[in-house]
Amino acid sequence: MPQAIFIHDANHYLHPLSLDLIDVADRDELAMYLRAPYPPDRFVETFATECGPFGRLDFWFSRWPGPEPRAVNRPATELFMYAAKLRPSTVPLLRGRIMVGSHDADGGLAGLTNEQIHAIVLHANGWRGPIRLEWRYAADAHAQRRRRKTSQRDRRPLRI
Repeated sequence: MPQAIFIHDANHYLHPLSLDLIDVADRDELAMYLRAPYPPDRFVETFATECGPFGRLDFWFSRWPGPEPRAVNRPATELFMYAAKLRPSTVPLLRGRIMVGSHDADGGLAGLTNEQIHAIVLHANGWRGPIRLEWRYAADAHAQRRRRKTSQRDRRPLRI
């Protein structure tokens, strides 16, 4: 059964204790871990890295159909930035629960190798995101607060 690393969105830092190794049989089970709405084919998406320090990695996540987006998953965003060799200003902010797996030559779901898992754990033990990525997290949180405040103002009853 393929193994994947589960990164919970409540963790704020990439640390070996925040990484859970989970057996995933198929995309439906993957959607269950991500808490994706039904049908999973419509709401489960992936970003793939072909070559990098960890080899082929797939970052599986679930789009959220609600009006307010999920919180940014900082550890997964930092790991994706490092694995895809992106800059802090260009990396997409990953939201919600994230599963990190791999894919085979046909594009199907495949498990991580022991070498990949070991490299990710060693990376998580010693690397911290740059300051510019922290700035993006703060700007995103500010935009979310502003959006919530605007939507609450629109819901208030009109007093005459």
